[in-house]
This record gives sequence, C-alpha cells and structure tokens, in this order.
Amino acid sequence: MKKKIIIILTFIILGYVLFKVGLLLYYRDLNNYSTDYNKITIKDKKVAIDKSFANTKISNLNIYIPSEFIKSDDYTYIPKNETKNNFTTAIIISKRIKCYEQTKEDDKRLQTIGYEKLMKKNNINSERDLIQYYYTKRKNKNIFTSSNDIKMNYLSEICVKNSPLDNKIKNYYLSGDLNGILNVSNNYYNVSVYDKNTDEYYSIGIFKNSNKKDYTNLISDEVFNKILKSIYFS
Repeated sequence: MKKKIIIILTFIILGYVLFKVGLLLYYRDLNNYSTDYNKITIKDKKVAIDKSFANTKISNLNIYIPSEFIKSDDYTYIPKNETKNNFTTAIIISKRIKCYEQTKEDDKRLQTIGYEKLMKKNNINSERDLIQYYYTKRKNKNIFTSSNDIKMNYLSEICVKNSPLDNKIKNYYLSGDLNGILNVSNNYYNVSVYDKNTDEYYSIGIFKNSNKKDYTNLISDEVFNKILKSIYFS
C-alpha cells in the first residue's frame, strides 16, 4: 500500500513538473530586441487637467492645439505657413491598437492566453498598469511560479516590447487625471492615453524636424505641458 502511494505521489509530482516546464517553455518570447528593456527607467508624472485649455475635439478626445497650427488632414496639424510635404513640426493624433493586440495575429500564445480575464483577475486596467507590473511585480520564472504569474510575466513583457519605451529617452507613467505613458526626446514627445469609458487608446505624437533651416521651436516644454494638461475625454 505504501509503495502504491509513493508511486502515485511520484507521478503527481512528475506531472506537475512537466506541466510547469511546458508552461515556462511555451510562454517565453524568442525574438531578439536591440533595446535592453530591463535597463529602462520610468518616472512618475502626475497630471492635473484644466479643461478650459482644450480647443479641439477629435472623436472622444479633447485637446489644446496651439494657434500657430492648422489641420493638414484628419490626424495631422502643422504650422500655418508650412505644407503637408514640407513641414518642420507636426502634431499627429490618432486612435491606436492595444499593445498586447499588435502581434496577436501572429502569436498563438496571445490568442489563447485570455488576457481580458487575466488582466481583470490581477487588477490590471490599462497598458500603463501592465508596464508597471513588468517593472515592479514580475517574478523570476521557475517551476514553482504560479500559472497566473507565468502568463502575466509574458503578457506584460509583450506589452513593454510593443511600446515606445527606450533607454535612450525619458519615459514617464502618466497618473492623476490621465492614464498613460509619455516618452520624451530632443525631437519628439509621444503621449499614449487611455479612455476607460470606451476602452480605447489615443496616440499623440509631436515631432520636430529641428535640422531644417527654417525650423522654429513652436512647441516648447511649457507649450507641451499645456497640451498635456488639456487632454480629457467626453
């Protein structure tokens, strides 16, 4: 009887180990990336919205567009005295796909991971939360790591690698009245904000071609902060 119990326990333990090893091998990203995401630093930036700043509405998004800019197409604003094919600065606003759905079509793991239930179970409400999970809560993976944590590690890692994060620029978590991520370099600001009412993401990119001879800095840090503080959804 004792021998039978030992055999049963051995099979149970072996089955558990094989199951966990299978999960660990399945939920791993085999792609190579030029960026070392583990070295990225992300600071916090709290935003207090002033709705009176907003003067433009695109779908549900309200935002401030400086008076020096005109609408070039449905998504792009450029300086008044410049043309669509030859501009020094551009504000580009559009809806975008979620970070964990960008590669879903080619990734069977994302197709079967059940990310909506997984995120709800772990109190993850947005991409920003997933990115924060990657940098603050993920655990070293081994056979004792829970199935939940193995899947969350993978989902958050894919989200980080499908985001504009880079260790050569400044990265921020947007909090307070905004839920999102901000990336800043010498030549651009990139804002990703989440509208929880519609479960949609908006990308706001401000690009500066400062190498052009006729370039004028129309969007200083002060102007950009006014744009950031104007963003709200209705």
